[in-house]
Amino acid sequence: MLGPNVSIGTGVTIGAGVRVRESIILHGATLQDHCCVLNSIVGWDSTIGKWARVEGTPSDPNPNDPFAKIDSETLFREGKLTPSITILGCNVTIPSEVIILNSIVLPHKDLNRSFKNQIIL
Repeated sequence: MLGPNVSIGTGVTIGAGVRVRESIILHGATLQDHCCVLNSIVGWDSTIGKWARVEGTPSDPNPNDPFAKIDSETLFREGKLTPSITILGCNVTIPSEVIILNSIVLPHKDLNRSFKNQIIL
């Protein structure tokens, strides 16, 4: 199921039962069967395995406030990464049945386990 607020690039492959919400999927990415992508940016030519979950935390302003704005938060708070959207760089591979939560993954990484609130260099 796609939406709401989803942008899909050209050449993206989406398997059966995939859930994408509030996310951007860039050119050439592959979302395998039954994976879930929420509040994230998936980079060019990245692959998300079957039953994997890539999820960020939304930080939207209140849509009912006519003067709403996004407060600029620091990247770190008390030595830990502040929960935000998840970003996968280009050519990142997420294996099946792995959870990536509130993390930033730099390009050309093959992950082999779950991560939470991390920057993967």
